[in-house]
Amino acid sequence: FLTKDAVEQLAGNGTSIVLELTDASVSFDQAALTAIAAQAEGNDIEIRLSLIDESELSDEQYQTVADKEAALIVSANIYSDGQYIGKFNGGKATLAIPFTAEEGKEINNYKVYYVPENGELIEMEASYANGCFVFETTHFSEYAVIYEATAPEEIRITSIPALCKI
Repeated sequence: FLTKDAVEQLAGNGTSIVLELTDASVSFDQAALTAIAAQAEGNDIEIRLSLIDESELSDEQYQTVADKEAALIVSANIYSDGQYIGKFNGGKATLAIPFTAEEGKEINNYKVYYVPENGELIEMEASYANGCFVFETTHFSEYAVIYEATAPEEIRITSIPALCKI
């Protein structure tokens, strides 16, 4: 928990904040802190970044993710006095999600997606550094790290030998 006063003070000082949480780390820029403080209904602000199971997604989200090879799903939420704060009104948060590729799978084949309520997948511009996927977002929601095997290269046929007539 952070107090609304502390968030307002950080935003007023023009500073950002980095929070190391159990399942991920997050930093907020000044604009995001200002937006969060402005939307806070109570004195306390709770920031939750947690790993969730596919079954905790909405039906639309589940339908989209269920047929993918989702390695992990992160739910990112902010609450104040029971009210959800999701948008940063032009501000940004940077999330760092610890991740290790499964044995035999290349880290470059994993991608980070925003999974909105309608179930659509929107690829995030993420990088992998120091054992974490790192990406910026302008709002909190659900994000999935999905493995995508690379397709084999197409075989280009330039001529068909006489013995291989089709």
